[in-house]
Amino acid sequence: MKKLLPVILGVLSVGTAAYGISFDTGINGMTPPAGATFTASGSLGTKTQAGFVVLGVVGGASGNEIDLGEWLQINLSAPAHWTKLTLGLLFDGPEYGDKNEIAVALADGVSTFKLTATGLNTATWTGPGSVTCLSQADEQHAAVWQINNPFGNVDVTTVRLYPASSNPNGNESDFGLVAFSTPEGGSSLALLGGALAMMGAVGRKFRK
Repeated sequence: MKKLLPVILGVLSVGTAAYGISFDTGINGMTPPAGATFTASGSLGTKTQAGFVVLGVVGGASGNEIDLGEWLQINLSAPAHWTKLTLGLLFDGPEYGDKNEIAVALADGVSTFKLTATGLNTATWTGPGSVTCLSQADEQHAAVWQINNPFGNVDVTTVRLYPASSNPNGNESDFGLVAFSTPEGGSSLALLGGALAMMGAVGRKFRK
């Protein structure tokens, strides 16, 4: 029985993962959802374009976006699988003098992934997920990109967002956070129920 306890406790510990977290700047503004907090290199601010609202840092060349030298970090209360990460105002150029803007997502301080705007409706992502254009990259729209399953099957607790240099001789990369979410399914209660069922089965076996 003692040898099985670490396994059971390991299953129980999975129940502490952060499930069902959803944030949309257009709905939540600068207020993080339950189970998450924001930290940043400066004060938070929002910016609206073509019906989309992004969260960024006050000041900088673009104002209320995340400019070169600035950062915005999403902190979850526990590790979780991310179903989507949506960024906006990331243009491919020549809009606003920008050129193939690059957004960087640093996961848990160790894994770096880059989102690069490459066309009116196209962008590349160096992570395991896929990219969907929600608003095309021109001045009449908001250059919004939804990264689906951005970190694959790896549970992530913190994501730091910041721009990478893309146009040293012109306007540099800048962008904002639109939304992010973790899955509703696989709740901690279900996992806890499974763990308790396992404990019951082990107990019956040992009683026999």
